Amino acid sequence: DRAYERVVKAMEQIGMTEAERNDVFSLVAAVLHIGNIRFKDSSKDEAIVVRERDKDPLKIASQLLGIDPKSIEKTFLERRVVAGKESMMTPLNSAQAILARDSFAMLLYSKVFEW
Repeated sequence: DRAYERVVKAMEQIGMTEAERNDVFSLVAAVLHIGNIRFKDSSKDEAIVVRERDKDPLKIASQLLGIDPKSIEKTFLERRVVAGKESMMTPLNSAQAILARDSFAMLLYSKVFEW
């Protein structure tokens, strides 16, 4: 595709190595897969990740980022509440999990431009 070739050429012209270009493409692909992670509420009104048998966006994004899928999942499903010197994890509902997912994706995407 010509558009892809132009992007690669522009990246080369600004001095990006092949490894750096691959990192950028992996990061952008991970962000897209993160956006495909779906949630639903359990019977306790706590968010759970909807798993897909043939394609699991959480697993794919984790592989692209080199991060354990359980740690990313935990980021989306729980929030740390700090009170004084103590902290505890509280479960999120699906609406809150969607906000956590989107915030994480935006943070990752912003890192592309801090190169």
